[in-house]
Amino acid sequence: MSRGHFGVVSFLFSLGAVTICGQQAPEATPQSEASPQAAAIDENTIPPLAIQHCSGCHEPPRPGAVTRGFWPGNFDRMIQWMGEKNLPTPPGDMAWLREYYLANSPEAFTPVPDDFEDSTLAFEKITVGALATGE
Repeated sequence: MSRGHFGVVSFLFSLGAVTICGQQAPEATPQSEASPQAAAIDENTIPPLAIQHCSGCHEPPRPGAVTRGFWPGNFDRMIQWMGEKNLPTPPGDMAWLREYYLANSPEAFTPVPDDFEDSTLAFEKITVGALATGE
């Protein structure tokens, strides 16, 4: 391909990246600028910013994995630990993530119903971890 053709192809490719089906593509908004409430989807959605900052050490948690009261202390501990390890903790990103997790976690879990039928299985009640006596 000649230099002239390469330039035309490059121009058309970049033009295609700017316009899609005749409409201008929306500008990407950094996640730290969008409000966490506006970004809220559901308690199972892990935002890309959490993947970026959390997945180097562990699987990023779902917001709904724990109740809302858990997140503030957890964020404080993780930010402190990341600082001790000289990992980046941009204040804007950390504040956005904290608000996202608070906005998308349940206030409390729904209790599991205790309306099960009596079991016909014969269970023996024992204390777990206790040593047997008399042996």
